[in-house]
Amino acid sequence: MIRLRYYSMVLWLLLRSIPPVSPGRLTMPVVFLSSWTVLRGLAFNETLAFVWAGVLAQFAQVWGVLPVSLWHQRRLFGRARPGGWYAISFALAAFGVQVFWADPVVSQRFVTAYGGLYIAIMVWGISGDRVVLDRFAPVPDQSKVSQAFRRHLLKLYALVAFLVIVVNETLLAMAAPLAARVAVLARLPIALHVFFETALRLTAPLGEDS
Repeated sequence: MIRLRYYSMVLWLLLRSIPPVSPGRLTMPVVFLSSWTVLRGLAFNETLAFVWAGVLAQFAQVWGVLPVSLWHQRRLFGRARPGGWYAISFALAAFGVQVFWADPVVSQRFVTAYGGLYIAIMVWGISGDRVVLDRFAPVPDQSKVSQAFRRHLLKLYALVAFLVIVVNETLLAMAAPLAARVAVLARLPIALHVFFETALRLTAPLGEDS
């Protein structure tokens, strides 16, 4: 009983230290859920409502996050990395494909593709690529943040992307109703935020690089 109380207290303190979800991370789920609701209310069929809600959510995320990221890179390094512009071009092409096919499976396969590409980029950064580290774990030149901690962040980012793929592919394998997919995918970023912040506090490396 005492041990249970101890672990309950530790869990409570840990969860209490987790910061709230940033507005940027809520952009996609909020737009996805609200667009789905509005389109269904306008008598769109489920397939078109799902695809268009997904595309609108992705569009909102791209134009709400990437420009800020590019500005942040300019502030830290004096110029934006070209990878950001490539990402925008790829995203626009992906939007067009999804709208053309208008198939929920195609849209969800893009989610898996995004996740796989993201994991590959994180692995590249973990292996020591400076461009990826500066893009996804940027620090000022005089910062004392260790390389080990920055690489650890990329490992957690890759793990989160892997969990997104697992959930997405599970929904496809189960042939879940589209409304259920919307409910799960719209809430997933919040659950992953809690997971990431908890894992970061439990696994962050201590000390300096060797």
